[in-house]
Amino acid sequence: MLYELLVTERVYGGLLSDTVPNEVGTEWRSPWNRCIVNECVRVNNEVFVQQKNVSCSQMDVPECPEGTELRCDQVIDCCPSCRCVPLNGCPLNGTVIGHGRRLMVDQCTTCDCFQSAPRKYTLRCTKLNCQACPAHQYLEKKET
Repeated sequence: MLYELLVTERVYGGLLSDTVPNEVGTEWRSPWNRCIVNECVRVNNEVFVQQKNVSCSQMDVPECPEGTELRCDQVIDCCPSCRCVPLNGCPLNGTVIGHGRRLMVDQCTTCDCFQSAPRKYTLRCTKLNCQACPAHQYLEKKET
């Protein structure tokens, strides 16, 4: 049996209504919010519209390689989606050196991070000629 159902939804602070012909058990996406599923149901010989959110399957979360980070800020067909995006800097030993920053790796090595292309960063390290300490002497570090 076909029923004329009045569907009212709160959308952007207002109410929208539409009369929809459906049979009991029929499901359809809301025309105003694609993330809502309407279902024509009968309870105690009364027919009404039940609304529920779109169900999402378990998210596929990728393993991100070094130099990228996980972002889950996209929504595809009402469900969150994750992807790996390049870092805004240069990875080095589990940390990130920001664009335009310099890091002294050891007493003889300095690394600079620079942008080599859009969303592409390159770490350039230079090694200075460091003289070894004479026998029986060692380099003393001063705290600043």
